[in-house]
Amino acid sequence: MADGNYCPTYRWGQTQTHVILTIDVNEECVESHNVTPEGKVTVSGDVPRKGKFELSLDLCGKIVAEEVSVQLLPRTMRLKLPKQGPGVKWKGLQKPGIAKPAQEKKDFDFYMHSDSDDSSEEEDSDEDDPTKQLDAKTRAQMEEIMRKQPPEAPKGRSLLFGPFPNPDEWDQLLLLFALFHIYMAPYTKVEESFNLQATHDVLFHREHLSLYDHHEFPGV
Repeated sequence: MADGNYCPTYRWGQTQTHVILTIDVNEECVESHNVTPEGKVTVSGDVPRKGKFELSLDLCGKIVAEEVSVQLLPRTMRLKLPKQGPGVKWKGLQKPGIAKPAQEKKDFDFYMHSDSDDSSEEEDSDEDDPTKQLDAKTRAQMEEIMRKQPPEAPKGRSLLFGPFPNPDEWDQLLLLFALFHIYMAPYTKVEESFNLQATHDVLFHREHLSLYDHHEFPGV
């Protein structure tokens, strides 16, 4: 929860022994911070052109407040919070029942794996995918239909072959320009250096053929 006109974005992750909280504010913008053993974290400051802020978090578990370390980096403030129960995986940053704000993000640089984590991820994916709620036969039929469904052509155009639609007038115009360029300059190289240098010589040296660049650099 943030009190004030502005709430900075913050990321959190965890290891076996610590919770890592990184707040996206510049070093000079932080005015004060406080951490209690009960897991109350408060960070306040003032961000230019955005206003004052006070970030207040009620952490999911207790921490060892006297061992908290703080890093003030050029663009972020990082709190390293020791868990009172090492090895315990926190399900969230704050206590259950506290709504997760939009500014809160996961920090996957600090991610603790566990067996319970795998099961919770499977539960979340089942909730997000409505097909998981169908029986196996219906789900298989839907997957088969999706595999057989042909690619859709752009609106008003039929498919030429595969996913490629029949060319329209703009495609034909682009092809015409490409063919015209090949006809007008069939020997143009990738660098176009010889043609550009010859054009330069004609414009600037004119009838003085001895000054033309190809005498010194005839190419291969």
